[in-house]
Amino acid sequence: MKPRGRSGALARVGRIAARSPIVRRHLARLACLIVALSLDGCSLWQENVKAEGLSRAQSIEPLLADAGFTRKDADTPAKVAHLQSLTPFTMRYHMKNGALRYSFADPEQCHCIYVGDQIAYERYKALKAEHQQEYQQAAAYQLIQNEELSEETGIPQMGGFDSVWNYSSP
Repeated sequence: MKPRGRSGALARVGRIAARSPIVRRHLARLACLIVALSLDGCSLWQENVKAEGLSRAQSIEPLLADAGFTRKDADTPAKVAHLQSLTPFTMRYHMKNGALRYSFADPEQCHCIYVGDQIAYERYKALKAEHQQEYQQAAAYQLIQNEELSEETGIPQMGGFDSVWNYSSP
């Protein structure tokens, strides 16, 4: 006797589905629903990735300019096509005439690419580290201020209230 595994059970379901128009109709609807949900999920994911990229570009592009990267606008159809082929909002490197060159493509906000050499990239890394340190210090200072206020008033701090409710003192 031949053992029946999963493939045997699936084959049996397939034979039943092939004979029953009701089952075929339900399977077709289920398949359409799965495709529609997956496409909707993909569009939401793409919107989130795009928003993250724009936010990242807004914080990185000033650092790139300060570090000595050159902004090159996509002002011809060939440049626009090349810009669209690059991974957006990602630092990339390549060799040109035996030297490392770095680029950061922004096809959404400025429709440009930032290009720099090794020295500009090292300056960018230093500026980025400095910027992150300043952000961490500001966050730590705010946390200490909140804790001190809570201790003084005896009222626990409710994070995010002002940003959500847009509340300001009368």
